[in-house]
Amino acid sequence: MRTALRLAVLLLLFLTEITFAQSSIPGFVLNNRVGVKVDEPEDVAVDSQGNVYFVDRGKVKKFHYHEFLGIEDITYVPHELNRENYGTYDIALDQYDNLFVVSYTYSKVAKFSPEGKLMLEFGSIGDASGKFMFPESIAINSKDEIYVADSGNRRIQRFDKTGKLLQVIPLDQTTGNYLDAPLSIDFDRHDNLYLLHNPENKVVKYSPAGIKLIEFGNELSETSKLDNPWKLAVDKVEGYVFVSDETIKSFNIYTLDGDLEYSIKHVEGYLHRIGEKNSIAVTPLGDIILADKGDQGAGTISIYDRGLTGSYQWGNNWQNVDLTIDGNNNVYLLDETGTISKFNQWGEFTMNFGQKGHYSINSPNIYIEYPKSITSDVFNNIYALRSPGISGDTAFVYKLDQNGNMLAAFTDLGPDSDINNFTDLAVDASGNIYVADITKNLT
Repeated sequence: MRTALRLAVLLLLFLTEITFAQSSIPGFVLNNRVGVKVDEPEDVAVDSQGNVYFVDRGKVKKFHYHEFLGIEDITYVPHELNRENYGTYDIALDQYDNLFVVSYTYSKVAKFSPEGKLMLEFGSIGDASGKFMFPESIAINSKDEIYVADSGNRRIQRFDKTGKLLQVIPLDQTTGNYLDAPLSIDFDRHDNLYLLHNPENKVVKYSPAGIKLIEFGNELSETSKLDNPWKLAVDKVEGYVFVSDETIKSFNIYTLDGDLEYSIKHVEGYLHRIGEKNSIAVTPLGDIILADKGDQGAGTISIYDRGLTGSYQWGNNWQNVDLTIDGNNNVYLLDETGTISKFNQWGEFTMNFGQKGHYSINSPNIYIEYPKSITSDVFNNIYALRSPGISGDTAFVYKLDQNGNMLAAFTDLGPDSDINNFTDLAVDASGNIYVADITKNLT
């Protein structure tokens, strides 16, 4: 009896110990995501804080950016906003950063709070007033009134903030097919409405009362004429109208009176347009966000600064190459553009250093073209490997301090180092550097 009791107690203790040991094993929980995954962005919008929202394969993603770095908000998940419930849809934000959705598939409008809670939903398919037929764009004015471009019914409908119909604005007659090309709408700071009227390749400006004021973009001049415009956005601070054009893969910039100021084209090189369907939005600081749907997951989101210079791009040509962690738990992320982004132990961005270009021994900055690997030593210095694998173009290992200042550049990586393909590096406690050479199977 005592033996049996003793065995039972020992078994209980053994099981308790196993349970305790299992419960003490640390778990891995995703608590932050750096970078932005872009597949096929169909629409884009920006809130009052400069956060970017885009529709990507039925979901709305939200991120903010600092210089070249995009950080996705993985906690932002609007309630049941997906393809199953809304099909294909466009988005807009009001002055309070509530998200509005207009469903082309199911002919309805929805409103979500900044936290993603569904606050309002109205609309159904039909041609009666207040109903929709393939609606394609939505915008909200300063009075919180909701405007919907009702493409299938060839009209714009205005609703109050509760979804009550206030006005129906008929569109100009056209021989074109509204269902083959989108309508797009937005407001200036005076609540004048701008409509991108795709079938006629023009922009129409309406007063707050719905009275047609001017139209532009369909002039005979080849320099200012729109060919196949896709989306429209209005800069409410500086007062410009931005129109993306599907055929010539560009966007035009007009004054509020319809005069063409600039035409920005990127058909090759960095920030070039991959696809034809480009959505456009403007940040509170005047930066231009262009979402290129691309093809088969090759979409991109590009940012242009106020000087209309393409600054950076997320998506197709932006990929992480490697990362390392120093002794203070700072994380250094190396991307294929040659930029190193530094984060503190809490995942907060602190700085960028390095950039794409050609190395010069007299340059005060670090330039990393063909970046391959990054690591750190016991003194928290950072090492970055550059390996072009091209005859006459030398491979380097750069040694930097924690702030990106150049400490040394090592070029003696053995014979034929200009044509070898170095893929990885490591540094031991004594400061010896090890480089992996895939070309000759050497380290």
